[in-house]
This record gives sequence, structure tokens and C-alpha cells, in this order.
Amino acid sequence: MPERIRPIVTQLAQEMLLEEISELEKSKSRVAGMSARVSRAMLLQSARLSVYSSVVHLSLKPWHLADAAMLSEVVDALSQSGDFAAANPILLRGSPPTVYVCATPKDDRDSYLMSVAAIINGRRVHSLVLDAELFEWGASHEQACAKLGLRPPFVAICERQSAGRHQMVNPQNLTDPRPVLIFDTAGQVQTLDETGKVVSANQSRERATTPTAHTASVQSRIEALRKTQRARNGDKRPDF
Repeated sequence: MPERIRPIVTQLAQEMLLEEISELEKSKSRVAGMSARVSRAMLLQSARLSVYSSVVHLSLKPWHLADAAMLSEVVDALSQSGDFAAANPILLRGSPPTVYVCATPKDDRDSYLMSVAAIINGRRVHSLVLDAELFEWGASHEQACAKLGLRPPFVAICERQSAGRHQMVNPQNLTDPRPVLIFDTAGQVQTLDETGKVVSANQSRERATTPTAHTASVQSRIEALRKTQRARNGDKRPDF
């Protein structure tokens, strides 16, 4: 949690603890026989767990989105409301997107991370999705988070072939969907095709203009011809 907001969070947590203890004591007095079964120490422990949970939840917010001015706003909002939820609209102002960066055949982990850093530099990025071709959960994920300066909860991993099934890349089914930007490491815009596979935006537009009367076999022949033509022309664009 940013150092700038820790004093107000500590103050509010202490106030919340006293309020929680007071409410628990009221509940205890209203329930027959409860006074004998529940000690003061038990009430205190329950209140501490409740407040600790609230503080942990606040610490997991996307604090990487906040600059000094926004942190000052958060401090003021928390002071005035006494409610940790007051930080949410400030941090999420402008609907910061999720960014998915796809690898190209020439990438290794180091070159990929350099490209990712260049793509997200200067952007307010809520979450980042790494290409599963180069990264997996565990050490490589943790190393990538450290190099990019993002906490692990805000960095996911996804396969290009099945990106449409990943909630962070295709979040339509979420109650609060977030904008998603998809690039490859060359900075080219990517999108999802009808199967949920990542393809270049140019490929997607080409497919959209194909006459719908074509049969599946004709479409296959057209795609084969396009690939042959690209090969003859020395086109090295990745075929995602």
C-alpha cells in the first residue's frame, strides 16, 4: 500500500476496530446465554479479523494507477467518508484497460518483456496479460512482474489460441467489463476472431469483407492462396 495513504488507513482501521467491538458487544448482550459463551478476548479477535480483512482488500487495489495527485485525492476521500470504498472511483477513473501483448516468432523472454515495457510505458494499464508461449505460472511469471513493476495479481497469462475464453481478455460476461487492448510485440493491433483466437486486426478486416456466399472449401482455398502469395512476397508477418 502506498506510503502516502498509510496514516489515514491506520487511523480508519483503529476507528473501525472500536466500532466493530461495540457492535459485537451489542449483539452479545441481545442473545440469551451468549455472554457466558463468548469472552471479551473472542470478541476482540473477531473484530480484528474483520478489520484486517478490510485493510487487506484495500491493499489489493490497483495502486500502480495512482500518481501523487490521485493519492492526495484518495486521502481526502477516505478522511471525509471513513469508507475504504471511496478509493475505487478515483483509482478507476477513465476506465484503465487490460493490455494483452502477444509474442512474435522472433521473441524470447527478454525481448518480449522489453517490448511489453515499451507498449505500456505512459499508459494507465489496470492489468496486463502475458503470452503463454513464453511464460507460465511460477518463477517466470514472478520474474516478469518484477521486471515490469506490476504486482502479480494484476498480471495474467493467456494462450493466443484460446484467448476468447479468458475473462481478462474477453470480459463480456463480467458484471463490470474492462476495456481490453491487444497488441503484438511489434506494436500492431490484434483482435479476436469468431473462434476466440488472436489474429491481426488486418486479417480480421480481410475476413469480414469476404463474401458470405463462399463455401467452407472455397474459403480454405482462398486462405491457402493468400499464404502462398505472402510467402512469395517474403512477408514475415506471424500467422496467429
